[in-house]
Amino acid sequence: MTQTSSLPDRIQWVDYAKGICIILVVMMHTVDGYEEMAGATGWLSPVVDFAKPFRMPDFFLISGLFLSRSLYGPVLSYFDRKLVHFIYFYLLWLTIQHTVFNYDLIFEAPGYVLKTWAFALVEPLGTLWFVHMLAIFYVVTWLVRDVPKWIVLTAAIALQTAYAAGWVNTDWS
Repeated sequence: MTQTSSLPDRIQWVDYAKGICIILVVMMHTVDGYEEMAGATGWLSPVVDFAKPFRMPDFFLISGLFLSRSLYGPVLSYFDRKLVHFIYFYLLWLTIQHTVFNYDLIFEAPGYVLKTWAFALVEPLGTLWFVHMLAIFYVVTWLVRDVPKWIVLTAAIALQTAYAAGWVNTDWS
């Protein structure tokens, strides 16, 4: 029996690669948190250390791999599939994490809790930074889609150089 789907064909290895990157991120947070709490190093620590340099660059590279297919399609479809998805996910997990981390302050200092939640819309929580950055990535990519690639690359190199040299420092992630 063959199943038919109205969804466009997906390239399986891309989904697998993104899934592996997500597992490596979750593994890092879990292993690092547990090892800090236990005061000991476990058997997964070498795997986490091995994956640290490439797991996030791979995730962003893979996320942008087929981006050009949707960049020139319908604008509403692009923002629905690329931006709304990440905003929803970020707001959901921001609210869950913020509630768990600040459960003791919710009734004592609700204004503070609301203020720190709102600030996390600009300065993301450590574990959610990549979801926040993916939303920004898709907006910036859409805004510069018609700018020649050499200009975008030159601007990116200039910004990274200015940041690395200390010429630009906002103290924001």
